[in-house]
Amino acid sequence: MIALVVPAGVALGSGGCGRQRSTGDGGPPAAVTARPGESQAPRSRSMPEGAGSSHASAEAHLPCRAIASDGDVRSDPGADSGTAPLENLSATPDGWVSLGRGARLVAKDPRTTRETTFLGPGRARACVGRAEESWIVGGSFESVLGAGESPGAEEWLVTPHAVVRYAAARLHVDATPTETRISLGEGVAFLWPPVAGAITEGWQRLTAGGEAGPPAVVIGGPPRNPDATVDRCASLAERSRALAKALLAPPDGGSGDRNVIAEQVTARRLARASCAIAALVVDTLPAGDPRRKEDLLARLRAADMAWRSFPLGG
Repeated sequence: MIALVVPAGVALGSGGCGRQRSTGDGGPPAAVTARPGESQAPRSRSMPEGAGSSHASAEAHLPCRAIASDGDVRSDPGADSGTAPLENLSATPDGWVSLGRGARLVAKDPRTTRETTFLGPGRARACVGRAEESWIVGGSFESVLGAGESPGAEEWLVTPHAVVRYAAARLHVDATPTETRISLGEGVAFLWPPVAGAITEGWQRLTAGGEAGPPAVVIGGPPRNPDATVDRCASLAERSRALAKALLAPPDGGSGDRNVIAEQVTARRLARASCAIAALVVDTLPAGDPRRKEDLLARLRAADMAWRSFPLGG
């Protein structure tokens, strides 16, 4: 299958606010985190200004809804502005949500009707960039089969240690600052970075459990170094851009090699995964050194543009 590489800002996959379709690696912007005091809501990318509106473009910008908010569930806009309780049927915030012990949040995507569940105590972001992507740094994440899957669409779950992507699966993930534990009950899911088992295109296919229950895959270790995660993101993003350039402007003037096409699709997906982890790590940095965080965010934005870019020929 030949994948189309698109310029930054064009809604292929979920890129920014649109649906995630066909390639499964469009993703929200990696550097979706806002600067201190700025809104985290993504800018509209669906159509040029003055082009009019449509039901599809309006739907693409709808936020996810909290169809269940039980216990102490609060939006967490920042230490200075405090927190606010999240009520049932309200829009999920663009930032983090704090869940107390025993709390539960079920978020529903208005485009696909996919449902994702977050359990406390912990912190999570649902529908990052208004796309099918979730982040957790503490607590648990659950998905079920038959809750809004669409052909070609994937949910991406990001923790400080790993990314799990799936189209339709019964999945349970527990996350702490030092460990991510993943259990797959039914369906198919893929893990990055891989820790064991069969590896395909840099991803590990997770094994669903039988009657004995799903075996857990554990990724542990100290919190990720922000500079190292951003460096890895930038390196993979640059490789994706280089392969896209080779694909669109092959040295022989032809239409590109099939191996380059496959490599570029793989590199683009790995860059997205690496940059998602880096964005989460940077977004959760303490507020003690804003200049360092701004530098890391600038590097993330550059890397995000690199793996999404559509190089010009010549």
